[in-house]
Amino acid sequence: DGGVAAELSSGLCSFREGSIRASVFNLCSATLGAGALSLPYAFKEATIVPGIVLLCIGGGATVFSIDLLIKARDATGARSYEDLTVQLMGQKMGYLMEICVIVFCFGCAVAY
Repeated sequence: DGGVAAELSSGLCSFREGSIRASVFNLCSATLGAGALSLPYAFKEATIVPGIVLLCIGGGATVFSIDLLIKARDATGARSYEDLTVQLMGQKMGYLMEICVIVFCFGCAVAY
């Protein structure tokens, strides 16, 4: 009995790639959860009019960045942030992107 290492090397234990739908749901739940908790405090600190202006600017920046990601994905055919980064900026930036995703996931786990 070789344990987990033997199972992995023999192919008995394999990990499935996540679906796009599951990835979108995971990203939305992580970001919306934190936003729902912090939005009332942000409005309290900024007051109503500047809060609405800042919220609109943030929403516009989000739409713009998602549009850029979609165009870059369509142009490259990349299936992940890391693949997209490697194709556009090289392997070293791909490693940096992977570290950023790990840190983001760790931060979400710590926050909840």
